[in-house]
Amino acid sequence: DEASDSDKDEEKAADADAASDDDKAVDPDEAGSDDEKKKAASGDEDADEADEGSDAEGKGDGEAEAEDSEDGEARTKEGDSKAKAKAKDDEDGEAKEPPAKKAKTSAMPKLYVPDFDAILMASFQRFEKGLQSWRDDEITACSERNEETLGRLAAVSEGELAAKDCLKQHFPSRTFEKSAVKEVDTLGREQRQELSQVLELVRSHAERFEGTEELMKQIPQAGKKATTMSGADIIALLAHLLDITSRNLTKSRKKEEEEAAEKQNGKAKDKASDKKHEDKKDDKKDKAKEKAKEKEKEKDKEKEKDKEKEKDRHKEKDKDKKKEKRDKEKEREKEKEKEKDKQREKEKQEKAEQERKEAERKEQERKEQERKEKERAEQEKREREKAEQERLKAERERLEAEKKAKAEQEKRELAAKAAAAAAAAKPVAEAQKPAKSTAKASKSSAKDRKRSRSSRGRGRKSGDKRSKAAGTAARRPGSASGSSFSG
Repeated sequence: DEASDSDKDEEKAADADAASDDDKAVDPDEAGSDDEKKKAASGDEDADEADEGSDAEGKGDGEAEAEDSEDGEARTKEGDSKAKAKAKDDEDGEAKEPPAKKAKTSAMPKLYVPDFDAILMASFQRFEKGLQSWRDDEITACSERNEETLGRLAAVSEGELAAKDCLKQHFPSRTFEKSAVKEVDTLGREQRQELSQVLELVRSHAERFEGTEELMKQIPQAGKKATTMSGADIIALLAHLLDITSRNLTKSRKKEEEEAAEKQNGKAKDKASDKKHEDKKDDKKDKAKEKAKEKEKEKDKEKEKDKEKEKDRHKEKDKDKKKEKRDKEKEREKEKEKEKDKQREKEKQEKAEQERKEAERKEQERKEQERKEKERAEQEKREREKAEQERLKAERERLEAEKKAKAEQEKRELAAKAAAAAAAAKPVAEAQKPAKSTAKASKSSAKDRKRSRSSRGRGRKSGDKRSKAAGTAARRPGSASGSSFSG
């Protein structure tokens, strides 16, 4: 009974679960409509976001590209997150359903709706990256072409300046309107034509002269390329040819004179016939030469055709060479840039070194100037001291001269006083001395006079001697009496 009751309870629970599942089950049309509504809403949101992305593209090149890439990545992430959320919801729904539902109701198949926005943005990003790489390649190629054209333009301008200088120096009378290079080209063609004419004349007439074998070896043959020579070599060659022609002319004149003399002797007829025969031979030779020239011209034409073919081949080779040159030029430009950087660093170092040397030089000049100023100040100080010493010396000399003058004046005054004292002592001496001393006094007075005269003649330099003589005269009593008697 208990087992039957438990079985009944289980059947009731299963019936209740089945009823609840039937209530929860949704019609497929309604489920599809709900899914379509959700997708339509998400599509509208994606469309709005795409419109916002398209509006953002007009902002600028760099910002628009960055925003588009960010929007595309965000959209792809949103699509992935939505798909994952849907898958999780489906898994949760399936997990919630009991096993009885799977047996009773069949689930509708899911419709695959691709994320058109994510796919479109991914393809657009790929296209954008390819366009950016193509643009970078084109910019680099354009810059390289511009550099090549600039280099060629610089070479053309340098050639134009050189051509103008050449025309001014060597052809001042020549005028040109458009391009100096074209004018130099025309001048060169004219000079080449003239030189070729001179060459043809030399080649045609060299056989008629003697000693022209060496010249014919130097001259190129007809149809071959002419050798380029300097102006001095061409002038030397022409001078040599003129020398040969002058010699041959002198020989021909001598022959003509001999023929004239022979005609007078009656031998001119035979020589005239021989001469005609020789002229005929010369004519035949000239005709043969003309035929040979025509053949050579035909050969030249064939050679020109071959040359044109070779030129075409060379053009193809030149194209390949130009490509190689471009690659080499690029490498050279890189090397030049490196060299320029090195040169700039070197110039900076040299400039710094020059500035340092200039600062040292200025410092030396300043020190030298200070030294010179010190020397000048010392020299001025020495000159002032010297002038002061000279002034003091002159002052001393003046004082000494004044002292000497005062001393001489005092000596004179003393001498005058001594003379006055001697005059006052004369009567006393006369009374005391006897008559015999009169002769001696006269002799001594005469000696004193002689001494005084000699001392005056010496120029009053011996003042001390005169004072002594005056003192001795005053001390001697006989001298005064003698002087009085002599007076």
